[in-house]
Amino acid sequence: MKIVDFNSSEFGMDDLIAFFECINSEFTPTLKERLILKSDVRTIKEYAIKLSTKGEIRLCTEKKEIIGMITFYANDQISKTAYIPFIGISPKYRAQGVAKSLLIYSINEITKLGFLQIKVETWLNNTKAINMFTSVGFDPIANDGFNLKLTKKLC
Repeated sequence: MKIVDFNSSEFGMDDLIAFFECINSEFTPTLKERLILKSDVRTIKEYAIKLSTKGEIRLCTEKKEIIGMITFYANDQISKTAYIPFIGISPKYRAQGVAKSLLIYSINEITKLGFLQIKVETWLNNTKAINMFTSVGFDPIANDGFNLKLTKKLC
């Protein structure tokens, strides 16, 4: 298992889209439904393009297969706040520490870039994600009855 930057990897846009499609129904609501509810893009393809052009994508790979992905935006140079909009793991690799490894890897990258905090948002019923975020130092800051927003201060 290794973590790579999408831009310098052997994987292309079709691979990203295929990964999103593979894990789409693993989310409740589905990833496609979430995009319609909360995003300025409407399709998985548009989402993959947006993330690859405006954000950072790190892939966890094994045997030339994408088994996990984390994306983050580290472009707010005024507040020095990064944002993680997505973490997804292939079902057969869940509960093996892949998501946490991707998260810690990204926290370290964001810290090296000089950012002061990271924000993330997850659905209230996603207790596994909430537990993972809090285990690495994220603190809940807002709850709208549907989503939980968390932040991690960096030093």
